[in-house]
Amino acid sequence: MKDFLKILAAFSLATAGVTASPLTSPAQENVFARASNDTVGNGCEKLDDYHPKDSLNVFPLYDAERSEMMRYRFHIGVNLGSWFVNEKWMNGAIFKCAPDGEKGELAIPRGYGTSDDGIKSARARLEKHWDTWVTKDDFAHMKELGVNAVRIPIGYWNLPQTKFLKDTPFENYTDVYKNSWKYVRRAIKYANDNDIGVLIDLHGAYGSQNGQSNSGWNKFDVDFYKGNNRNRTTDAIAWIVRDLQQMPNMIGIELLNEAKNNDLLIDWYENAMDTIRAIGGTTVDFPLYVSDSFAPNKAANLVKDRKDFAVQDTHKYYAFTNNHQSAKEITKDVNTTAREKMDEITSVVDDRFIVGEWSCALDPASTSDNQDKKLQQLSDFCSAQIDTYRNVTSGMFFWSYRFANCDSNIGWCFKAAHGNFFDKYNAWGFYNNETDKVVSRVKKEDLDLKHKLALHALFPKPRDLGYAEGFNWAKKLATNLPVSRLAFKKEYIDRRIKKNSAKLHSDDDKKKFREGYEDGVAYIECIVLSYKNQKSDSICKKKSSGSANKSVSTSSSSSSSSSSSSSKSSSSSKSSSSSKPTSSSSSSSSKSSSSSKSSSSSKSSSSSKSSSSSKSSSSSKPTSSSSSSSKSTSSKRGVTSSLVTSSVSGKTVTATATGTAGGQMCGNDDIFGLGICISGSGNNNNINA
Repeated sequence: MKDFLKILAAFSLATAGVTASPLTSPAQENVFARASNDTVGNGCEKLDDYHPKDSLNVFPLYDAERSEMMRYRFHIGVNLGSWFVNEKWMNGAIFKCAPDGEKGELAIPRGYGTSDDGIKSARARLEKHWDTWVTKDDFAHMKELGVNAVRIPIGYWNLPQTKFLKDTPFENYTDVYKNSWKYVRRAIKYANDNDIGVLIDLHGAYGSQNGQSNSGWNKFDVDFYKGNNRNRTTDAIAWIVRDLQQMPNMIGIELLNEAKNNDLLIDWYENAMDTIRAIGGTTVDFPLYVSDSFAPNKAANLVKDRKDFAVQDTHKYYAFTNNHQSAKEITKDVNTTAREKMDEITSVVDDRFIVGEWSCALDPASTSDNQDKKLQQLSDFCSAQIDTYRNVTSGMFFWSYRFANCDSNIGWCFKAAHGNFFDKYNAWGFYNNETDKVVSRVKKEDLDLKHKLALHALFPKPRDLGYAEGFNWAKKLATNLPVSRLAFKKEYIDRRIKKNSAKLHSDDDKKKFREGYEDGVAYIECIVLSYKNQKSDSICKKKSSGSANKSVSTSSSSSSSSSSSSSKSSSSSKSSSSSKPTSSSSSSSSKSSSSSKSSSSSKSSSSSKSSSSSKSSSSSKPTSSSSSSSKSTSSKRGVTSSLVTSSVSGKTVTATATGTAGGQMCGNDDIFGLGICISGSGNNNNINA
């Protein structure tokens, strides 16, 4: 990987001459009012203690269902870079009095020195930054733009206990960071208030995992693999998981960011994950993310062999190419070669694959000298990435939400890129102004009568049980803002099978439950996509002995088909590029190197992972009169419980219902709230669902 520091000087060229259209964005932090005419350290301002705007002692209560929704939906994300791990290229002002040549986090407190006034001033400066760089208003804005997840880089220096900084370069500055963890927890609370999940990313490990300034280090040494640094990093991660596991919007922790590859890395990953699982409680299924460090095959093999919830994170940057490909060529590659390789990895790891960092920046040599053409080329390139990542991964996180000079770094700053380069940053590929209409449409969907009655049978069929769960969960994801869809599908259905183990007695039961679940999800996805592609949703409701095509490709050119084939249809790309693609684009930048060759086990270039054989019925509720008979089984406080056998549309359904003697008898499902009522007496009861 190209060293990050070596290309900082060239960074400004990546977006040179590209400016955003006017937009409202927070100004750079105001310079602190000097407490006196004195300075500290390396000419730094002497400051009084800082007092945050909002309380730091707040955190949300755990909610198991909410936690599941956050973790298993498609992640439309953004990184909150240079917040708790400062990077000079993103916010140079905070490094104003850092020692010459130092660019990592450590340079900031070093600039203030170790005197009492220096420590107090450094703490005040950083607390001001933590309080204002990303605010609760920013989280509300992210939600409005469709963001449902954030990746927050942290370093071991942000942890609250003295032991975490002992015998490290940060030890002399322990008091500078003593309140840092409170700001991290408050950030998680802000995210939760806006239905946004949080992926904590350990950007800075003991000894530095990559020798780069983005690990907090000020030199090129990689000491992570030396001494006790790996064990200390494992202990720190375990502490973080213990502390945050009950936060309902915690979607996982990334164990390391862009570590330098070493024969010891995979072994360390395995040991660290096993250590976390051994904690017990909710850590058993807490999502653990691993950076592939630009060696995707190695990471894919690791994740593939893990039986727990492990996810591979890859980073995709094209800002600095070796052969100066044109923007058209790069865009074409994103839609073809890169897409196919990523799809292969997704297949190998069963959808447990995300793009943890990506941007819209390109080498200026790749774009036109004409400003309007340049903006269009960057927009096409950016949209192609979104389309590809949305269709062949389970999530994506733009780098980064904010820059000190956002408008002049439009390729890197989400606040400027959104609206200038793209306006369809969600799980489905809608324009933001369409979201409310889609939500309203999907909310009208309901389980059809056949599945409702089957659920209330004395022994509900595994397929119907799975269909109902999949239908309702997919509907919930598609109608709760920010809208999303099910991701990590195999992992989640495995989880639901375990939850329903008392009802699924054989491997065949589990198989049918899985098929039903996938069909229920596919039905809702079909409804959503039929709206998006302005197609009739009749195919979604059509009954057949086969199945409706269930491709969930969200590409602009994809559409729901009436084919009963179970094949995974390839989705067309939106790219306007038509030039001949190169064999593989070199995706290196300020944070990455070229993509490695992907894993094998090739499959078609499609986003659809769903299985076929969908049997979705019409969503309208038939109101036919049904022949039925009931047999009273018990009576308590005037309530009678009966087994009801009824013929609905020529099919016999058995259900359990209760009601007052001589009146209406109703049964209700504890999970879905789906009920049936039998009114009247004798053999001519009416069934209402």
